[in-house]
Order: sequence, then structure tokens, then C-alpha cells
Amino acid sequence: MNNLPVFNFKNSSDSMTINVEKSGTQTTSYIRPLLVLDSSAINQENVELQSGASVIEKLRTAERLDFDQLRDVRVGYEMTDEDDQPGLVTFEPAWYVFGDNRWQKVPSGGGTNEME
Repeated sequence: MNNLPVFNFKNSSDSMTINVEKSGTQTTSYIRPLLVLDSSAINQENVELQSGASVIEKLRTAERLDFDQLRDVRVGYEMTDEDDQPGLVTFEPAWYVFGDNRWQKVPSGGGTNEME
């Protein structure tokens, strides 16, 4: 979205998974999400993110994170399916890091001790 990656940690099995079943060389089942995004936002808010320098400093001092093992740091969107309104999703920008073969969201508030 807007040339930035979209992450969905909460409901990833529901809305961001492609399932393929094969028997030998034949595909027997192919299920994928079909999302159509309406470009007109229902509620649009400006979100101010921390500076990149601030995020890097936070990551360097994190107790539960090995900074040298990080491979990527970038801004992306977190997509959340609204439980009370089927078909409605929200996108919120945040900082993300890639290390240990997975993406993690950098907490926007306090320290990075919340990261695993």
C-alpha cells in the first residue's frame, strides 16, 4: 500500500494466507484471499512516526534484541481486520524490523523490551 509493505499479525491466517494442495504434480485446491481496497478512507487520521534515528537508537539499547542480527528496518502498514465489522480493515503505519527470519513491529510507545 503506497509502495510500503503491509503486515497482518493478528489475523494473518484469515486474510493473508494462500493455501495450495497438490496430489502428485496436480494442484487439487487453491484458496487465496480476494481483497479489494476502496481508495476512499472512512476515517483518515494523520499518524506521526518516530524518526529513523530514534528507532535505531531504541533498537541498539533493547535488552531482548540482538541489534547485530537485524537485517532490515522499515516503515510499513499494519492491517487489522475489524472483528465487529466484517469486510472492514484498517491500515496503520509503524516501524518494523526483520531479524531471526521474521518481521516484528517496533512498539511506538515505551522501550523495545516488549519485542521478543
